[in-house]
Amino acid sequence: MNKVFLGIGSNIGDREENIIRSLTLLEENEDMKTLECSSLYETKAYGVKEQNNFYNCVVSIETELLPEDLLKRLKKIETETGRKKTFRWGPRVIDIDILYFNRLVYNSEKLRIPHPDLLNRDFFVIPLLELHQNIIHPGSNKKLSEIFPQNLPGTILKKMKFNPLA
Repeated sequence: MNKVFLGIGSNIGDREENIIRSLTLLEENEDMKTLECSSLYETKAYGVKEQNNFYNCVVSIETELLPEDLLKRLKKIETETGRKKTFRWGPRVIDIDILYFNRLVYNSEKLRIPHPDLLNRDFFVIPLLELHQNIIHPGSNKKLSEIFPQNLPGTILKKMKFNPLA
């Protein structure tokens, strides 16, 4: 069984409901099991800053799917949740990113693991560390907490309780 951490975000419509809907769709897949979910974080937009704030969280799942098959499944869930193609870093109903897949370092045309911009996104790292304080960053073999740049300009505005798996 593969342990995977996913980053989930939304900044269109009912952001919390969009995330809950995507988690429900994850759970409906018999080849995935959601284990834990971080708190919900309201964050400033990353990349293209002139848009609504995001809600973000990180979830851990177990799956027997291989990385590219998991990516296809997640893209289907995004579509079922209402995501439409826009532009890079544009507004979205839902965005699901594979952050870690076991301790795998994986590079293909469609997918890079760990997420290539992970260390620049406090809205990924902070909730990830909330779930697993001693997680090792693949490639460096160091604790994520040791290599996360502490001087990043923060995007996190507030942390909210969130327990959609209860």
